[in-house]
Amino acid sequence: MRSVVFAVAIAATALLVGKAGAASLFDCNSVDTAYRTVCNEQELRKLGNEIDDELARLLRSADPLTALLLKRDQVYFTDILGAENVPGFQSHGDKEYARIFAALKARRRALSELRVGGVTTVEGNWINVFATVTIGKAEAGSPTITVKSRLSYPHENRGEVDCAAMVIAASGKDGWYSATVGDKDSEGRLDVIRFRLQGNTLRIVHEVNSEADVCDGKPHNSDSDRRNGADVLGEATYCEFS
Repeated sequence: MRSVVFAVAIAATALLVGKAGAASLFDCNSVDTAYRTVCNEQELRKLGNEIDDELARLLRSADPLTALLLKRDQVYFTDILGAENVPGFQSHGDKEYARIFAALKARRRALSELRVGGVTTVEGNWINVFATVTIGKAEAGSPTITVKSRLSYPHENRGEVDCAAMVIAASGKDGWYSATVGDKDSEGRLDVIRFRLQGNTLRIVHEVNSEADVCDGKPHNSDSDRRNGADVLGEATYCEFS
């Protein structure tokens, strides 16, 4: 499970990112594009262009670190979308067409709701391509962190990853908040979510034990079962949305 770290590990060099915009979602102007089937569908191509426009809008006002994260998030979205080299659609009611169309609409909406301004508190709503996270106040001032995710990997035959979890966190002297999920595993380790602000984004690190999943706290029967939780919260950074 520890090998499935999908997300955004930030190095010091991240701050050196240039001002160049992100690549277009579908390279429809290239003769040998892998997205020819999608590019030939006006509705899908239009959504792809709108996603490019939304991302460009965000990048124009984002700080360098947030801009880098947004570009990486777009790469992960492209991987999950799985729209390259698809066969021809039978119709707009085709299952594959409907899947891509729904994913593009959701992505466009998510980008339109993002904010890239200054952030001073972990409280609020956060999102990346894998999940949404809401952090609020529980009793006695301790923050609660709620994770929700539903995504699929069409090229990996893994089905749908569905996650929903809410836990209460405590602040530590190192500036991180932490929350435990479930009980200790057979080796005495806990499933822990740690989070803090990183610039104008929310950084989350999931420290995983060998038997429990942050999404449900239940035991696992196989390593493939445990991968789902790692995909949602491996080591990730989220941007705030309204």
